[in-house]
Amino acid sequence: MNQYKKLGKNVALMTVGNFASRILGLLFIPFYTSVLTTAEYGVSDMVVTTVSLLFPVFTAMICEAMMRFALDKGADHEKIYVSGMAIWALGFVAMLICSPLINLVPALSGYALYVVLYYFAYSLYFNLSYFARGIEKITAYTLGGIVQTVLTVSLNLVFLLGFKAGIRGYLLAYILSDFLSALFLIFATKLYKCKFKAFDRGLIKDMLRFSLPMIPNQLSWWVSKSSGKYILIFFHGVAVNGVFAVAHKIPTILHAIMSIFSSAWRISAVDGLHSDDTKGFYTTVYNNYCSILTMVTSGLILFNKFIASLLYAKDFYEAHVFVPLLLLAVMFNGLGDHLGSIYISFKKTKPIFITTLISAIVNVALGFALIPSLGGVGAAAASLVGYICIWLIRLIDSRKMIRLDYRYLRDGITFALLFAQVIVEMLNFSFGWIVSGALCLAVLLVQREAVVMVWKILIGMFKKKTPANS
Repeated sequence: MNQYKKLGKNVALMTVGNFASRILGLLFIPFYTSVLTTAEYGVSDMVVTTVSLLFPVFTAMICEAMMRFALDKGADHEKIYVSGMAIWALGFVAMLICSPLINLVPALSGYALYVVLYYFAYSLYFNLSYFARGIEKITAYTLGGIVQTVLTVSLNLVFLLGFKAGIRGYLLAYILSDFLSALFLIFATKLYKCKFKAFDRGLIKDMLRFSLPMIPNQLSWWVSKSSGKYILIFFHGVAVNGVFAVAHKIPTILHAIMSIFSSAWRISAVDGLHSDDTKGFYTTVYNNYCSILTMVTSGLILFNKFIASLLYAKDFYEAHVFVPLLLLAVMFNGLGDHLGSIYISFKKTKPIFITTLISAIVNVALGFALIPSLGGVGAAAASLVGYICIWLIRLIDSRKMIRLDYRYLRDGITFALLFAQVIVEMLNFSFGWIVSGALCLAVLLVQREAVVMVWKILIGMFKKKTPANS
């Protein structure tokens, strides 16, 4: 199959499940913000944030090795699965032993059991979904995402409306949805047929050699993404963190596009290494990806306040102030992560850690400098600068492996327009939306090649559907 067609097919399949799932989750934010207080939402966010910290430490990031090794031609999928899950099981036992320490975190006191249960369900589902992508069971992976979202929404309705269980019901809904979705993946991919005798010590060593450098890398990503929340709680309290956490929900739209494409790209990036035009393939994909991200980011910045008025209830509405900076941060995060896939494709994971560590240090330093006086705006600004650093470093360093033809002038002008649009939105002056709209149109003009490409794709899809509907 043509590389671009395979990438497009995988993106389409993942869009069906992932994007619909993200949008459905987004539509329920008004419900969550009307039922939970800012403090309760802040605590629930801390549970999720803490689990994301524990995940790389106790799983050894074996999910990355499970997916990457499974993509190799002639790979023994059964041995990779059994060996990877053995590491996951040992890690969970270790996490269980250390779990009493969770109560030492003031914001999580009394929620240690929920952290443990959520870690178990989340890490199990995460590992299985990565492996499903590695063995290219994209349909099962997509359906798993749909099942997870439907269960999350349904269980939240039961626990929050039916049982009035508050924050504990909210957390329990996520725990059960991840666990049941993991069971779905096991049966959908027939992994229950795998036998323990497929355990391979030699393979485990090779997988750990690949995945272990990803631990400090993932921790550095966590620092870049989440350290600001802890600093924010320290200086301004858990309720402010609840508002800041909700502010991330509009960038979720952009993140959904990124995660869908990234999931499909990880597969195609490995395939592309064996093609006759690796450089051309990688260059075309990056440039188009960058164009689409910048256009979507500009559009979301323009409609930020309108979307916030629909999604955020009560005291949560003030979260819209943080959104423009967070959108830019998420965009640069996506560009940096895309360049990171080059390292993974070449099985060079150590440089990933170094580049991410630099970003994390910058993020934390700026967090302590800006958050005490600027609050959530300072946290968002620190994240933005940190992600810009990692993108720039990887843009330069990745050329050691493959020299892509970037469109520096076009992208530079686009980024300048986006920064101007963020400033206009944050100044909040009269008729600012007109200036923001003009800047958005300017972004589309600069990225007109991508606009034409997207238009042709949409027209092509419409023409294919027309005969069937006539």
